[in-house]
Order: sequence, then C-alpha cells, then structure tokens
Amino acid sequence: MMLSDLEMKFRFGAEDDQKVVILSTCLFPTNYRIYNPSFMPQTARRLSLNSIFIFILISLPATLYGQFLEEFEEGSKSSYGTGSIEFSSGSWILSDALLGSDSRDRFNGSQSVRIRDGFIEMEFDYPEGASVISFSGANSGFSGDTGGTARILYSTDEGESWTALDEPVTLTEGSSLQRYELFVEINSPVRFRIEKVEGNRINIDDIEIEPFTELSDSPSFSLRSNSDEITENQKIVFPAVQTDQASALEFRISNEGKEVLEVISAEVGNSGSFTITGNIPGQLESRESAFFSIQFQAPDHGNYTDELIFRTNDPEKPSFTVTLESFSVDDDVLIPIGQARELPFGIRVKVAGIVSVANEFEGPSFIQDEKSGIAIFHQPFSEDVTRGDSVHVQGPVTEFNPIDGPEGEFLVQIASQGSGSPVLFDIISQNEEPQPEIVSLSDVNSGEYESRLVRLNNVTFVEDGVFRGDQNVSVSDATGFGIIRIDNSVSELVGGIIPEEPTDLTGVVDKFNGDYQIKPRDSEDLMVETIEFGGEDVPRDSTFDVVTWNIEWFGS
Repeated sequence: MMLSDLEMKFRFGAEDDQKVVILSTCLFPTNYRIYNPSFMPQTARRLSLNSIFIFILISLPATLYGQFLEEFEEGSKSSYGTGSIEFSSGSWILSDALLGSDSRDRFNGSQSVRIRDGFIEMEFDYPEGASVISFSGANSGFSGDTGGTARILYSTDEGESWTALDEPVTLTEGSSLQRYELFVEINSPVRFRIEKVEGNRINIDDIEIEPFTELSDSPSFSLRSNSDEITENQKIVFPAVQTDQASALEFRISNEGKEVLEVISAEVGNSGSFTITGNIPGQLESRESAFFSIQFQAPDHGNYTDELIFRTNDPEKPSFTVTLESFSVDDDVLIPIGQARELPFGIRVKVAGIVSVANEFEGPSFIQDEKSGIAIFHQPFSEDVTRGDSVHVQGPVTEFNPIDGPEGEFLVQIASQGSGSPVLFDIISQNEEPQPEIVSLSDVNSGEYESRLVRLNNVTFVEDGVFRGDQNVSVSDATGFGIIRIDNSVSELVGGIIPEEPTDLTGVVDKFNGDYQIKPRDSEDLMVETIEFGGEDVPRDSTFDVVTWNIEWFGS
C-alpha cells in the first residue's frame, strides 16, 4: 500500500481553536473520555495524513472494541536488552524495553511494556488488515519520566520496510494510562511497531487492531459492545446489581457504508429501568462512529427486560432491535445457590441450603441445595453449624483467592467484605445430611459440581506411601485423572496408608487455581489403614516423626 492510500480518522472533528473537556460520571468512576463540547458523543471525520488528529481515552481499565488484543499479561522480561517474547497473540520484539510490574509502572492487569529508548514490534502479521490501531500509554512513574512521545509504524511486507503514521503521539502527563486510537485503512496483512522517540521511560499496554472492512455502497448501520458485533434481535445481558445500585454498558454505532447514515431515532422501551445516556448524533458519515451508554437500575428485586430500537436509512435494516436484560438483587429475598454463583463478586445475596461440611476443614464450610453448592467462609458459621443443618445465609459473593491469581479460577464463596458487608446466618432446622451424588472424575473436572458433595467409585491412587496433611494426591478412573486434597485438619486421614487397590471415596469439590479438588471430610469418606507405632499413646505434636522429617527435607 502506498502512503497516499492511507487515510486516518479522528473520533470528533474539533477545530484547533475548539476546547475539549473531560467528563466523568458516577456510572464510570474509572472510565473517562475526552469530548468535544460542541456535540456528543464524539464522531469521526476523514482527515488527510497532513492533518492527523489522535483521540485520547483516559481509561482504567481501557474499553476495547477490536478483534485483536494484546494485553502483555503472559511472558516475562526483566532486562532492557533486545529479545523476542511470546505473548498470547504471538511473538513480539522488545528492544530496550522490558515488562514492568513495579508500583511506578502504569499498567492494566499485572504488567505492561516499559520502553526506555527502544520499541516493541510484532513479529507476525495480523491477516485481517486494519481500520483502527489503538493502545494504552503513559509516562512511567519513575523519577524524571516526563515528555514521552511514541511513534506508530506499520509494515505490509512482513517487516522489510516500515511507514510511520505521521507525527508521534505525545503522551499526556498523569499517573494513569490513557487510551489512544488512530484510524487507518489498510486492506492487507499488517504488523505494527510502537517506538519511543522523545522523553524518558514510557509504558505501553493493551494494543488492539480492529480489522479492515469493505464499505457498502449504501449507508450501513453497525452496533458493537466491547469487541463484539451485535446482531439484530440479539439479547444483551447487563451485569446484575443490588436494588440501590446501577450498572451500565457502553455501545458504539458506526456507518460502514459510503453514504451518510441518517439516525432517525434511538430509544428504549417503557420499563424505565434501562435508559440511554449521552447524545446520539443524527448523522454519521462514512466510517464515522459514535459512543453512547445504557444504564440499568431498578428499585425492586427481579429480572428485567426491555428493547433498544434504532431506526435509520440503512436499506438492509431500517429498524434494528436488540433485547436488554438484567437482574436486580435484593439481599433480603432468597435466591437459588446456582443463581447466586453467577452474580458479579461483591453482590450481596441470600441463599438457603443444607450443610454438607461444618468445621471439618476449620473453614470454609459448605452448603448445597437441590442443584448447586457454595462455600461459606465465616468462622462463627463454621463453629455453630453441624452437618444436616438447614440454614439461610446472607452476604456478598466473593472468591477465595489467596495467591492473587486470575479471577474466576478459585472457589466461589460467601464471605464478609468488612463491617459494611458482613455475613449473617440463621439455622432454621436440623435435617438429614445431604447424600453425595455419584459422579466420575470427568464430571468433577467439568466444574459442574463445585462445592457439592460427591462420591466416586473405583478410583485408583496414582501415588503410594502415606497421606500427609495439606497434600494433593493424583487419582484416576475410567474417565480421566483428578486430585484428592487431604486437608491437614482431617487428622483421621493424615498418616494413613494410600490405598493400593481401587477404592470408593466421598468428598466436597473445592477449586484452587483452576484445579478441582475432592476433599474427604473424615475416615468414613475415605477408608484408610493407619500405621501403628509403639508410643502412639503420646500425642503426635509431642513426638518426632522420622518419616515425615525425611519427606519434608529430602522430598522422598
């Protein structure tokens, strides 16, 4: 592609003498956008390479719209020397750059690229071309890190030659990442490079490429939320909220046609729970875009639905309708455990269940209803209940994540979030203990049985020896492999001989760092033989166990 064929676009057509302001809203306390006050939301105008504007989004975290995204969360590089690093999208060259996670680095997630006087560069082509290249950037927070500028270059010949996208991007001073979007039209496989050209150290994160699309001859309406293209009659589910709170989603409408798109109307139904925030322009020129948000808030507990309807001069879809859906939670109203498990962390719920684990693990306890289970991490609860108790529990849905691992990879639980969101419970009655459901290891590994009491038949222990406390032991059955977790507090099993023959076992299904673990509660859940030694009338904590000492020190 020749340089003259490249076209850049800017989200709004502010002239040089027009001011810009920063708007914040209570709905997005960490998400801001720079707007042209003469009209909102921002739109894009076609500009020549000699007058490229760059749109800045201040974003923590960034709101992303493209099909390609590199967040630099995978990979490790602690020195500035040039090297190729494999990330989720592919291999990138980091020259005079490293992956920074210092408190003075600016990043979304756990780390970002810190560039001193070098660059980052894709070592592969994105095959879909590009209509937008965007990234989050900031001056780093170390002493003297100011005045940073970055230049974006692209290559359509596998890195043999590079073309700069006009003037470098000046990174706005501040303590947080900001979002920069450059509009291009590259209809061929492409790779990008971002290089630091002025100032001191800078951080780069969340690089995104939106694929090139051919324009239709007539106006063409397009609607997106996040990186997803929304189709007509699609259902869009908003995050659930408490009855006194609000949630919102941001949307983008675009004209993917050569002719002007007339937006005749945009409205939601009459429920009153979904409302449009921001002005939607009446016209969008070719490749122009506009942003708006929809807020959900309802005073009463329950599920809510409504419709968002656009009417335009798009001849293919003059009327475009999507369904809006959300759930408003009153924590004084009982809901099924399965529904509570699907809510965003922090939402307060009230659930009913039967206790399957009391204080056998010295926390957490576990309860279950007919279809689902959940952990309760609250010491007064664990100390007061017994197996079979019918209980009501009220509190926030959280995740037991002691190693700060990826969200969603650990045990879902109800646990206090301080005095402002405590755990409350009532013991309603005493019933029979829940009966375990017979499952296979593949069933356990599917995640369907998290926090439920299960029984496995004819499992074989892969290892031999004796059980130690806080130990994972591998097992197998006809469907695959799994993990048995021997909790240190289950003293009946600690020191027992690992069965050599296939055996049956019962336990509750725990989850830690993506792995499902079956945790037996006592010797009735897992029958084991114990080793008898002389002097066993002396408490173990007063003896010296040579076998355990050897295992701990020598690993064998």
